[in-house]
Amino acid sequence: QKKAADSRRNWWKFCRIILLNAAAAEKSTEFKRRCDMPVTFEGKVISCGRQEGKLFWLPDPPVRVAVLKTEFVDAEVIHFKTVLSAAKEKLEKWYAMAVKEFGEKAADIFDMQLSILYDECSLTDSVVELIDTEHMSAEKAIEYQFGCFVQLLRTVGDKGGRERADAAEELKQLLLSLALGIHRQRICPREDTILILQSLSAADMVSMDCRYIAGIGVLAGVTEEPLAFMAKQRKIPLVSELRDCRGRLYHGRNAVLDADAGLLLVRGTKGGKECAEKIKKQV
Repeated sequence: QKKAADSRRNWWKFCRIILLNAAAAEKSTEFKRRCDMPVTFEGKVISCGRQEGKLFWLPDPPVRVAVLKTEFVDAEVIHFKTVLSAAKEKLEKWYAMAVKEFGEKAADIFDMQLSILYDECSLTDSVVELIDTEHMSAEKAIEYQFGCFVQLLRTVGDKGGRERADAAEELKQLLLSLALGIHRQRICPREDTILILQSLSAADMVSMDCRYIAGIGVLAGVTEEPLAFMAKQRKIPLVSELRDCRGRLYHGRNAVLDADAGLLLVRGTKGGKECAEKIKKQV
């Protein structure tokens, strides 16, 4: 009788293990399915098209103004003038490249930025004055003066004011990056790539090697008119203001950029894995 009872207990244990393993296998299949489910991110359409490729996430280098005040005023003024001449040289180069590849319409933004720098009553004199009187560092003076100028232009409200404000914002970021010695990482993909950027300027689009870039998604807003024109000329789908992307995108994932609908579809993102982890815990 004891052997029979032990045999029955062992039999029920065996059956229980078989049932648990079957349930675990079913849940594991569901787990894998959830991991492979594409996650959709919505954005704003800039240039239409639909492309597939491997995902490449390229964050912006951090731009932080650490030094606010300085005692070496003359050195800061010289540093600012050096930055100014470097910015003019770059803008003239990008203007020539844009005219050659896209035409005068696409190059208007660089002409606008050059006019801000070459204006007799321009912001550059105000930046030098801030360095002289307030002993601000060149970077802080650029950030403050151009920030005020951008805010003033945005209060105008019309289309021309918004375009000029966007151009001034791009110019401010260019001057700050030159003053701080910050350069954007260059990429050379060897296969069709969906490039995801924190921000995208007209200068980035002009100087970018787009041979293997199938589409571009941007987390922030962009200067719409020149970028839409350039992306259309290069036949690159472009979507801006992608939402809920931070920390959820991984290099090398298969992605589809459907710019006609303003959507980015990515397989195996963090959001899909989080949903699948709940199923795994239940198993």
